[in-house]
Formats: sequence, C-alpha cells, structure tokens
Amino acid sequence: VVYFSYCRPPCAVTDYRTRWSGVTAPMLATAPPFEAVSREVSALLKGKVVVGHDLQHDFAALGFGHPRRLVRDTARGLPSLLGTRAGRPRKLRHLAAEFLQWRIQEGCHSPEEDAAAAMRLYRRFRPQFELAVARAEERREEAR
Repeated sequence: VVYFSYCRPPCAVTDYRTRWSGVTAPMLATAPPFEAVSREVSALLKGKVVVGHDLQHDFAALGFGHPRRLVRDTARGLPSLLGTRAGRPRKLRHLAAEFLQWRIQEGCHSPEEDAAAAMRLYRRFRPQFELAVARAEERREEAR
C-alpha cells in the first residue's frame, strides 16, 4: 500500500519550496487537516511493516513513532551494505542508481517514486534486512 495525501498544515507556510517539492498553496487549500491525516496514517500502519527511506523524518512530521521491529528503513537498516557517508545515510537517488540502475528525483519531488525506489531496494535486499531486524531483536532481548 502506498498512502498519499496532502494535508493542511497546522501553521502558516512561509515557503512551499515548490521548485523541489512541487507543492503549491492551492494544493493544500482543500486538503484534509493535518490531524486527520496523521490519525488515518497511524491507524493504517498499526501492526504493519513500514518500508521507506530515512523514515525517522516522516514519523516525526506525522507526530508519532512506529515499533523498530516493524520498520525497514533503506537509509539506516543495512549500513554495512548500503553504507553511509560521514555518519549520514546515503541519498535514495544514489542508492537507486547504484543498486537498481534507476534514475530518480530528477525533477520535482515525487513521493510515489521515492516509495517505489525504497520498496525495490528492500525487496532486492529483503533477506539481509530481515536478518538485521532479527539480530537487533535478539540484542534487545539479551539486554533486558
């Protein structure tokens, strides 16, 4: 499932960064309120595995978290395989180019394209992701 919705932000927007985001004021004028979208996404994700790239920012923006055991983050889930640069995760467009031979994010930002790239990366490295999650769970259990 790919969920996509604009929402009316809870505060005034001073810069839509339209050049990068593709978002304009009219797009948000008729959108549902932030609180409604946040509740809907939270309910949709409950008990589900979430795949994405650098998801901590998405969860922070939505105002809720998700259990680590149910998160498959292509930015942080496999640092030994997908690597980091100076302690920061690699950009999704670079991972997509290197591992999928797919050029993304060449124009306006497309959340659908990002979601598809993250899912394709996850599916390509699914056994490694699942092993990393299992090992992390074991370490957490041992620490208790």
